[in-house]
Amino acid sequence: MGAERRRASRVPINVTLSLNGISDENDACEQKDISVETVDISKGGIAFITKKTLKKGTFYNTSIQMPNHEILDVVIEIVRQQPDENGEIMYGSRFVGIGPEDEFRIEVFRMVFEGTKNQNN
Repeated sequence: MGAERRRASRVPINVTLSLNGISDENDACEQKDISVETVDISKGGIAFITKKTLKKGTFYNTSIQMPNHEILDVVIEIVRQQPDENGEIMYGSRFVGIGPEDEFRIEVFRMVFEGTKNQNN
């Protein structure tokens, strides 16, 4: 990650998401219903893996079902990609226009996860 610093701490989350590409006037996005496996989440974004190639700077709609069964409907932007040895690509994405209520839900999930992790140590 180099000199870049994360603004929010990440916690593991393992759910399958379906990404739906958002097109603009200049770019007709054909990518619909792309299945991805999440790696982690923070208030700022979500990391996931897939075999599909996604362009940096593209936007997708998705719904994230949190472990407490709350649903977050969000727009993400692809900000980084890193191939792995299994032929899959790990993507980093940032939330676009996420509201304070959804940020709070993610923060509560992080605090519960951290509390549970500390109790098990």
